[in-house]
Amino acid sequence: MTRDEIITLANELTIPSPDADTFDTYINDIFRVLAMRSVPPFLTAFIKALTSGTATYDFETDMLRVVYAIMYDELLSPSSEQALDAYNDEWQSDTGTPVAITQDEITARTYLLYPEPDFTSDPLIPTHGEPFGEDFPDDSLVLLYADDRESNIPTIFALPVAFDALSREFSYPSDHTDEDFAKLCQNVAQLFYRLTGIQ
Repeated sequence: MTRDEIITLANELTIPSPDADTFDTYINDIFRVLAMRSVPPFLTAFIKALTSGTATYDFETDMLRVVYAIMYDELLSPSSEQALDAYNDEWQSDTGTPVAITQDEITARTYLLYPEPDFTSDPLIPTHGEPFGEDFPDDSLVLLYADDRESNIPTIFALPVAFDALSREFSYPSDHTDEDFAKLCQNVAQLFYRLTGIQ
């Protein structure tokens, strides 16, 4: 399912139709809120080749936040720059195999590995899907990240997202504000979110 199909569904659920510009903003906000949950419903796995001497990497185009980072079969510890400063005030000059990741400057759409890699990843080759990821290249970073989906949205999320967006649309001051309908939509959205496993 795509975001456009969710918007079409919402239009079929109500009269008058939601305002197209603000409704799209509500849908985008909902996906960002879902991405910030401890276990986001939409994840993408990505293998990132590392470069020696480079600790800061840009987010992928659809990345909202890194949920897990794995290297050499170990999870990298999520950290903050403040915690790294407390650990070692010269941490930025440390090199080796990364053991921590920080996303402190999330608005800059970058993440930083600690320590700075002192190696360059081997060239990535197509994998054959060995069980338990045994064919992942060891010296590359495996990212599981919450993504900003435009399509491939599981159908089970169509109704909760549509009702959540309708709740926002009809509670916003406009010529079709309806607080009672907005509350009803929010209650129905929460019911459907719970049915999908999102609390």
